Amino acid sequence: MTRLRRWLYTASPWLLISLLSLLTWPRGWGGADLFSDDWSFLYRAWEFDAKGGLLAHLLTGDYAVRPGQYVYFPTVYWLVRHAPWSIPVALWALGVIEAGLLASLVGRIAGDRRLGWLAGAAVFICPARAATHLWPSNGAQLVAHSFCLEAALLALSDKTWPARILHLAGGLTYESAALVPAFLAGRKGLKACLPTLLLIVCWQFWGVGLIGQRNPKKLSFSPAHILRVYS
Repeated sequence: MTRLRRWLYTASPWLLISLLSLLTWPRGWGGADLFSDDWSFLYRAWEFDAKGGLLAHLLTGDYAVRPGQYVYFPTVYWLVRHAPWSIPVALWALGVIEAGLLASLVGRIAGDRRLGWLAGAAVFICPARAATHLWPSNGAQLVAHSFCLEAALLALSDKTWPARILHLAGGLTYESAALVPAFLAGRKGLKACLPTLLLIVCWQFWGVGLIGQRNPKKLSFSPAHILRVYS
């Protein structure tokens, strides 16, 4: 197999998913209204610089229940103010990464690369996915899901500590993605990520209160909330 053929063999599924995403994504950002929580998101983005920027946000933000969003939202707020064109591009790229990681994981579990990439393509066919809509206020879900999918892949390769680090980062960004390793990587995923899953649950239910913050999302581990990540 020549170098070009090897490259095409490796890259063709990613190119296919990218093309499919471009064909399906405009339904979310070309003709749809903003989601309800995007209005408050845009208001915060507009006032981000006026209220002192990143430092003020870190000190007064209300994301203690999902600490990873202390990084996500200031970054996106800055982009909204200074490079708004980059928001749909960034969300599209995150969606492609998420779909590609899902495809790699399913292909590895099933032992069939084609089945894996079919699963990745299905992400962009389903009409109720954050990845297929311009939904900047919920883009942290894409980040969290990508972290947890990569954690599952690492767990299958017996790379326990890297898997735990990524799993913890993902679960503390959007908790409903925290069960990805257990759901999709089976015994190895559960064994590698059970300690970090317990840490995420403890933070959700008790840790936030210990630092004097409230947790309005105590039902974040309800079946309906969790299944939204996988539907």
